[in-house]
Amino acid sequence: MDGGVQGRSGMVRVKILETDNVRTTPWHNAIPSNDFTVRIPLPALRPGTQYDIEVEAKTGDSTEVSTIRGKFGTSPPEDATKPVTFVTSTCQYFWNYDDDIRGFKTYDSMSRLDPDFFVHTGDYVYYDRIGPMVDSIEKARHKWHAMNSRPSIRDFLQMTPMYMIKDDHDLLRDDTYPDSSPLGDFTLDK
Repeated sequence: MDGGVQGRSGMVRVKILETDNVRTTPWHNAIPSNDFTVRIPLPALRPGTQYDIEVEAKTGDSTEVSTIRGKFGTSPPEDATKPVTFVTSTCQYFWNYDDDIRGFKTYDSMSRLDPDFFVHTGDYVYYDRIGPMVDSIEKARHKWHAMNSRPSIRDFLQMTPMYMIKDDHDLLRDDTYPDSSPLGDFTLDK
């Protein structure tokens, strides 16, 4: 399928790089049943702090490790008043890109603003549009893989935390009217 990205089993861990310390999480397994994704808790983060991170990945017991570097900042303390810069976007469709190499120019533009965080207000993917129409978990995952394969999105999200809101097209029913038809056998319950 267009934009498809093949997953691969392996192991992933995160290094949090602090001024005087490096904290490393244990290795976590990336397996097919979880779409080769992992959720890695990062405990004891301080409020109002910028963190540099390294995400390391390897296959099986291999000693060869691939590394991606990124950063994120935590929210300020509850009692603090601090100006923030954030950016927002909505409604992106895989084939509506405006840069043949990078994907979507808006992500490179937003990156230049060096925002504290990004809010995507929905329709990150379109389950109910061709390429393919989503009627299975495999096709839903394909839509996410394809969208996140765009270099502008990948590069942006390495440096900018995202808060995501789901909307009608990425919730299986256009406009989510109660009487709208589901997309095949694929439901939010699966």
